[in-house]
Amino acid sequence: MADFLLEIGVEEIPARFMPGMLDSFDKAFRKFLSDNVLPFDKLSVYGTDRRLAVLVNGLAERQADRRLELKGPPLKSAYADGKLTQAGAGWLKKNKLTEQDAEKKDFGGTKYLFAMQEKKGRAVADILREFLSGALYAAVYLPLAMRWGDLTLEFIRPLHWFVALLDDAVVDFEYAGIRSGRYSRGHRFFASQPLEIKTPQEYVAVLAANKVYVQQQARQEKITTAVRSLSEEKGLTAVWDERILQEVTFINECPEAVLAEIAEKYLSVPQECLITTMQKNQKYFPLLDKQGKLTKYFILISNNVNEKSLANIISGNVKVVTARLEDAKFFYEEDLQTPLETMLAGLKKVTYQEKIGTIYQKVERLVKIAEWLADKLQFSAEQQRLVSRAAWLAKADLNSKMVYEFPELQGVMGKYYAQAAGEAPEVAQALLEHWRPRYAGEDITQVAPISALVAIADKTDSLASCFAAGLIPTSSADPYALRRAAQGIVALIQALRLDIDLPSLLKFALDLLKGSEELQAEILQFFKSRIKSVLQEMHYSYDVIDAVLAVPQEDILRYSALAEAVQQSKADKKFIETAVRVNNIAGQYNGDFTEKYLSAPEEKELWRSCQAAERAEDIFAALRSLVAPTEIFFAKILVMDEDENIKNARLGLLKKIDALFKKTADYTKIVL
Repeated sequence: MADFLLEIGVEEIPARFMPGMLDSFDKAFRKFLSDNVLPFDKLSVYGTDRRLAVLVNGLAERQADRRLELKGPPLKSAYADGKLTQAGAGWLKKNKLTEQDAEKKDFGGTKYLFAMQEKKGRAVADILREFLSGALYAAVYLPLAMRWGDLTLEFIRPLHWFVALLDDAVVDFEYAGIRSGRYSRGHRFFASQPLEIKTPQEYVAVLAANKVYVQQQARQEKITTAVRSLSEEKGLTAVWDERILQEVTFINECPEAVLAEIAEKYLSVPQECLITTMQKNQKYFPLLDKQGKLTKYFILISNNVNEKSLANIISGNVKVVTARLEDAKFFYEEDLQTPLETMLAGLKKVTYQEKIGTIYQKVERLVKIAEWLADKLQFSAEQQRLVSRAAWLAKADLNSKMVYEFPELQGVMGKYYAQAAGEAPEVAQALLEHWRPRYAGEDITQVAPISALVAIADKTDSLASCFAAGLIPTSSADPYALRRAAQGIVALIQALRLDIDLPSLLKFALDLLKGSEELQAEILQFFKSRIKSVLQEMHYSYDVIDAVLAVPQEDILRYSALAEAVQQSKADKKFIETAVRVNNIAGQYNGDFTEKYLSAPEEKELWRSCQAAERAEDIFAALRSLVAPTEIFFAKILVMDEDENIKNARLGLLKKIDALFKKTADYTKIVL
């Protein structure tokens, strides 16, 4: 068994592409080894922005000899008038066979030529050489492709070197005018000289000795440990962002964490602004105190830290971030001089969508929908006033300088500007919370009722206006995030247990746009298609979701309540088995039910229980009450009586019970 190493040296690959490329690199090599029947013990892929590497341990040094069965053309194509045709002779020639080597066998009802062939295994070095000379690069996914020089070849970035070793021997190949060898490169600043790699086993250690930690997981752990250590020394906590961690992991071959600080005057700016500036522009880790307040300290990750460079690294980064923070401070202070009403008026000139109109027009509809909701939910007069005010100001911060610079702060800045203007706390909070849920599965149980109404009104208008304009999502595109809007409406209604009639809400919103009943039906159907995603986010099991969705409901918001009840009922094995047995016996029965043919006490008792269940308000309590008499009925009564009238009466009774169960779910889909 042998060890194999390939390292591809490249110009800097953007960090955002690295995870996908490494995954593609891994899959390409595994497929290559599998296709060529080359067993191995372990395969690892490594990468930085300057190199991609694969290390294979315990690789077979040659393929095993194999005996292969070759399938040729059908006999009707291989022979004509008892003689080989061109197709038959060509197949034999291509595979270096004689006619005597072939046999005729049936395959799928048709006779074909077949032959057995001994295939000698090839040396792995030869197979690798062929793969590395071209096929590999086509097999790796390239999110972007470049050409360089006068080459017609493409790769993510220009190539600079190849290291290819099978144990201590170079796998000799050439690609893009570059010949493979055993020389890698160390850290750009600390060890830029060529590095001889004698064997694959020493690759990781040799690079580490030259300030390149090629294993991405090791770099990430190094960064994480260092950031936590520096934070704890100050008694602070770092603001973690997995995207930032991933980026600094891939853009640094020798990452070191460095503590620095900003001027305290910038802490007067809302901390979300400062954190966004430091993370988005500078890839820093800001530090919070025990109360969750931003401090003047932050941690940067640098690739070239030593005693001589440390002071310059700190001063250079502080200089750059100070300029960014000065801009943020300026934007914030300028925005504070502009009333929210003035910002809102400016939205008359900002188009929401060409076919729909301006954001200001959207706000006007949003206010009316929110007021309608507050009235239907019987909010107090004061609550209705707050809902109306919050809806009116909900989008004002979209016209602020800060949100123009950092769109992700929409809502956040609205809250701060509303607080500064003396708006009611409920209004300020609604300006922040009406954007929720921001992502699938977000906990929204603590969203304030006033915020929730503005959020539902906003999302409802987005759906109604886009559908009215014909901007309906397709299977591949949803540019206005209407699926997320529909899921958000359902999630808010369910999480806060709001008594909202969805069809009436949609009708009101569409009436503002002069939409049709057909549009209302279309949007309701769209909602139904999103219910499954909502139920999955609520962590109901797949069989419960399938069971409740199999039964049409006029009020689609009822599905989550049904899912909850069915999930609980699943624990009662007798309940499920009763529902399934009733369905299996009577589910397909379409005849009449005639009570007079019921004579046995057990069937009469079941009929009385069925009638009581039909009148009950609590459907699940009613269904549970049917389990015992149904079990007794099955134990004592033969359903398929010889008398046709009696048989049909019993089937009709079971059909009625089946219909009651099917008001809630199709229990045949439940997995016990």
